[in-house]
Amino acid sequence: MASQRLRGGAVILLLVVLGCGQAQGEDSFGATMLRGAHVNDVPRVLDSFGDVGEYTSIAIGVDGLPVISYHDGTNFDLKVYACADSGCASGTAHVLDSEFAVGRYTSIVVRANGLPIISYQSSTMASLRAYDCTSADCSSGLVRFLDAGSVGVDSSIAIRADGRPIISYFDNKNWNLKIYDCTTVTCSSGSARTLTDGEGLVGTDTSIAIRLDGMPVVSYRDIDNAALKLYTCSATDCSSGSSRTLDAIGDVGRYSSIAIRADGRPVVSYFNNATKDLMMYSCSTVECSTGTRRILDSLPSPGWYTSIAIGVDGMPIISHYNNSGSEQSLRVFVCTDVNCMAGFSRELDAAPGVGAFTGIAIRNNGLPIVSYYDGSNGDLKVYGCADATCNRDRLFADGFEPANRGASRKPAPAGYPAQSIRLNDAFIQGAGLRGLHKRYARAILKFSVQESQRRRDANNVS
Repeated sequence: MASQRLRGGAVILLLVVLGCGQAQGEDSFGATMLRGAHVNDVPRVLDSFGDVGEYTSIAIGVDGLPVISYHDGTNFDLKVYACADSGCASGTAHVLDSEFAVGRYTSIVVRANGLPIISYQSSTMASLRAYDCTSADCSSGLVRFLDAGSVGVDSSIAIRADGRPIISYFDNKNWNLKIYDCTTVTCSSGSARTLTDGEGLVGTDTSIAIRLDGMPVVSYRDIDNAALKLYTCSATDCSSGSSRTLDAIGDVGRYSSIAIRADGRPVVSYFNNATKDLMMYSCSTVECSTGTRRILDSLPSPGWYTSIAIGVDGMPIISHYNNSGSEQSLRVFVCTDVNCMAGFSRELDAAPGVGAFTGIAIRNNGLPIVSYYDGSNGDLKVYGCADATCNRDRLFADGFEPANRGASRKPAPAGYPAQSIRLNDAFIQGAGLRGLHKRYARAILKFSVQESQRRRDANNVS
């Protein structure tokens, strides 16, 4: 009976409504699913002109709108995508810097005045630059030339309490970790400073954050010792400080990303290249003098290009790239306590080459959004989560085959049959829906079952 209806008007109606992208409705399954499909819970291509989307970084403006910096690999430009809504359903791409080969290793933050600023490398000049946006969408701005001499790799930018940016990066001529201390909010002046010297080949994979006491902290990789390290500044300009090793088990420290929890303690996500695991180091103190290393995800090869954010509930959430030989995907790891002693992994987008160069941010509504690169198509993409845990299957209620993503289901909507068909792959294919994404196939089947139930109920009343 259900499969007969699938070839009838119910399917056509649902597909038409899905195509219209209706965003409002009552709390029935159909309206809830449509809201999620239109605003969130689907991968979106933002820019597909050429090979674009490597080295993404994402931030949320004071207006609540995401803004994403990235590299144009076809034209070797620095670009930004300014979203026109919180889900990035529309927006505008701008070329910011097109002088020779620029735009790798981007990092973006939004200042208190609502204007973004971006750190990045000029590959041709082997220099560190910043783009100082003079409008909220970065449609106008100025290029700032900060440091030269084979520098600028793995740049990361943060804003201090007084509004001045500070940037960490790698000096690949002298094999050192460096910072650029901006002396103005616009970074029109400042000074470069070496944080590590004489320690061997150190300073790649940098990530910088500002503690609650105003002191910058930088996570980075010690290549010689295959270790994850942390530099803790004891002055706001990092004129003094100290480094310490956090983890030296295996080949660790690649793709490090650091965030500060509500109690002031840093937390770092990173990759173990020896075991191909997503890792986390949870600092036990504000200074990170002690802490605990944890394996978060180990199957099959997760943890590349990590990016960490702290949710409105205080729990860390990490976006990362799964890069096994036979499978590539964008994933998030959702911590269920502030120390990440427990949590679960979710797959958000899966296709060959999809999910590298991730960046994650928390929107004003508390929902995560992830920028990333589609390597197969050369596209910049974004995934807007529809709830705080990025539960893409939250819209499919009990009675349907679980997606095995580690989350509980919400109760079935009123009027939904308690006993339902199992919507497994075989049923979807047998019902003639083989060409559709599994998620939408389930939606269509569910709509059909609900429609059948509604008509049966109407007949019983009459």
